[in-house]
Amino acid sequence: MRKLFLLFLLGTAVSTVSAQTTEFKIKLPLNKTFTQVAKAKIDVEGGTGGTIMDMNIKTEMTASKLENNIFTVDNVIKAVKIDLDAGMAQGSYDSENPSDDEIGTIFAAQFEPLLGKKMATKMTEAGAVSSEDEGTTALSPFENLTSGSVLPDKPAAPGYTWTTKETANEMTVIRNAKYLSKTAEGYNFEFTGDIQDASNTKIGDYSGTYILDTNTHYPKVMTIKMKLNQDGQRINLDLNNIVQGL
Repeated sequence: MRKLFLLFLLGTAVSTVSAQTTEFKIKLPLNKTFTQVAKAKIDVEGGTGGTIMDMNIKTEMTASKLENNIFTVDNVIKAVKIDLDAGMAQGSYDSENPSDDEIGTIFAAQFEPLLGKKMATKMTEAGAVSSEDEGTTALSPFENLTSGSVLPDKPAAPGYTWTTKETANEMTVIRNAKYLSKTAEGYNFEFTGDIQDASNTKIGDYSGTYILDTNTHYPKVMTIKMKLNQDGQRINLDLNNIVQGL
């Protein structure tokens, strides 16, 4: 009887642990448009002087196809706003309220051909993203910070950790992520990482948090802080992504 009781307790404990795990997979509904607003502040020190740039990009995204566990996501840039302070050179660009100042004209030449243009990306059900269009990559000079899988590599309970390694733009990012908890807002994660150059020398680090939508497992809120030393310059990046309409 005692053995049967111990086996019952053990079986109950195993069932409880199993029930706490979640299998994370991106489950975007097809042909439903949602909006992503990316806000980045880039502070560059060194070189010929300091530069601070605030950038806001609003993009409409639609998963148009799911094939072999890979989504095709169509991205349409709806608005871009940039404020630049480079010492002697200062100015702004707002695609919704264009101006004819010098800085605005320079940014307009870069971004206006991309406004309203459909650009495709591929996304695995694990959350790894790759660009198909050059324009998408041009808008994401630090895309390797977010291109790797944001989902655990197996069904996970709070406290589970895993590591990913991604290379893009001649930089390698090693990310150590942790699943923290599930709340009313969504599934909460945190991560830290090292950034290496082509010779595997550490040139920076970064950290951040993200929250997965409970239904689609898509990151609806993500924050990243990065410090990078490259070509004699120190680059600090603060990035916030907010997704609406999932």
